[in-house]
Amino acid sequence: MPLNKTYRDEQQEKIQQTLQQLLGLSFVPEHHQGINQKLQVLGMNLEQLSQVNAGDWLLQVNALALDAVNAELLADAMHHLLENQKAAALYDQIQSNSKVYSWSIAQKRANLQGF
Repeated sequence: MPLNKTYRDEQQEKIQQTLQQLLGLSFVPEHHQGINQKLQVLGMNLEQLSQVNAGDWLLQVNALALDAVNAELLADAMHHLLENQKAAALYDQIQSNSKVYSWSIAQKRANLQGF
């Protein structure tokens, strides 16, 4: 059943708000519950993130059908959560799927190599 544009836009907005809230949380033990609550909106949790490889995780991300803005926010969130391999894989996927080269994403990707 195809989703109508209004519903997709609402879903993307909800995901964007969740990712922005996730980026606002510090990655410290006291915030693990809050981080997990935000990740659950995306069908993820910290334990699963630490156990799944980047390739399998990308399949899960692709199922979310994120727009480019939310995909970049998710990659930023993965970097924030110290999941740098997943962040790098998602930045690479964003660049390869885009018709326009993004210097911003390239810079973020380059910064990950220092970690």
